[in-house]
Amino acid sequence: MFMRIAVSGAYLTGKTTLAGQLSSQLKGYSLLEEPYYELLEQGHEFSELPGIEDFEMQLDESINQIKSSGENTIFDRYPLDFLSYIQVHKDSRFFEINDWKEKIDDAMDQLDLVVFVPVENPDIIA
Repeated sequence: MFMRIAVSGAYLTGKTTLAGQLSSQLKGYSLLEEPYYELLEQGHEFSELPGIEDFEMQLDESINQIKSSGENTIFDRYPLDFLSYIQVHKDSRFFEINDWKEKIDDAMDQLDLVVFVPVENPDIIA
């Protein structure tokens, strides 16, 4: 069976660890790094406190990763992770979801499974 699998969740919940373990256990699967790290490797410099533009850039990279991926791919984060960050950002009123809806829908349609990693109880992030 061929699948595109996204691993989703809040910061420091174990997404990357789980994605790495999945890719090592599922023969023939490749793991794509979180868009943030892909963009860093491409030379993008993020501000200390990310702005809407930073999250839009990561959203776009996430969409592009999915669109250009092979059939057996695991993604560390996916478009809805970035929409969540944008939604709670102080400048969220400047984000136009309608400008992104078709691209996001197309990318989401290509995913076969989303694995959500919840925040632990008690919350160790705080």
